[in-house]
Amino acid sequence: MTAMAVAPESITMRTASPAAVVSSVRSLLHELDPASPLYDAMTMTERARNVTARYRYGSAMMGALAVLALLLAAIGTYAVIAYAVATRTREIGIRMALGARPADVLALLLGNGLKLTAAGLALGLAGALLAARAMTTMLFGVTPHDPWTFGTIAALMCTVAVLATYPPARRAMRVQPTQALRQE
Repeated sequence: MTAMAVAPESITMRTASPAAVVSSVRSLLHELDPASPLYDAMTMTERARNVTARYRYGSAMMGALAVLALLLAAIGTYAVIAYAVATRTREIGIRMALGARPADVLALLLGNGLKLTAAGLALGLAGALLAARAMTTMLFGVTPHDPWTFGTIAALMCTVAVLATYPPARRAMRVQPTQALRQE
């Protein structure tokens, strides 16, 4: 046990077992000055955790909001593509009656979904670049314009868009031309 820093109001020590030392220091302090209490004894890890608690809470809240935003983006993409499929049922039926394969219909609808996603990503990345400057003080270990982070989020959004677009497009592949033409 070696004392690292001594000030009138605090003592910082490095030891293998901090919990075992507290009772020894408390009894030694009581011998030296019975009126001086030992309070707020904690490890540097606990102290660091207390100092960064506010930032960790803020990061957790931002993460929760990011997950919520991702979920809303997936639901919104699904809803838009499902609506497009529902309104284009007749067109899809005609395409299939004229010889379009189900894979062609799938490619058409996935392409439309990815075009919407690309437009959203372009606007979102522009907004994120602007917002990153305002959030510089909250970032630890990354720069405000970290290309890996932006690339990962863009890839994640593309994956979510494909997963949200696939079920309605898959339903459109099963449209029977005769049923689609009779609907209206």
